[in-house]
Amino acid sequence: MVEEEKKTEIEEGKEDSKLKGLFSTKNIIIAAVALFIMPIAAYFLVTKVFHPMADSKQDVSEVKKDEEIKSVFMLDPIIVNIAGTNGTRYLKVTIGLELSDPKVSDEIEKRNPQIVDVLIRVFSSRDIAEVSEPRGRDGIRREIITRLNDLLVSGRLINIYFTEFVIQ
Repeated sequence: MVEEEKKTEIEEGKEDSKLKGLFSTKNIIIAAVALFIMPIAAYFLVTKVFHPMADSKQDVSEVKKDEEIKSVFMLDPIIVNIAGTNGTRYLKVTIGLELSDPKVSDEIEKRNPQIVDVLIRVFSSRDIAEVSEPRGRDGIRREIITRLNDLLVSGRLINIYFTEFVIQ
């Protein structure tokens, strides 16, 4: 019985020494330094590594706050069937055309049937995946700008804005 008590005391002493070793000054300092460095490292990774990656994927036609918007000509809404849906899905889109000069709006009015035809051809040739994903819409945006600038004589189109984009 005395031996069992001594063994129990020895085992308790070993457990206390293990706990003391776990919470030694050296281990506490290491943990404190790690807890101090980890948020700094996380901040550096987010701001210097991941954030520039997101900026490089940013929409090329995205409007910046300090950027001046020129004259915008609003077109009537266009409704087209989406390719590959056998007429069961359609797209309704309203577009604003940002012009290099307000005088270009006269040419836009004169060429309205040609512009609407280009828009119908572009949108109706796209499948549901292209019109529903942001990357696909950006490609459509670039194609429209290029094709409409080919039509214009007196000025150019700077950007287009989708003011309504409904997929049904």
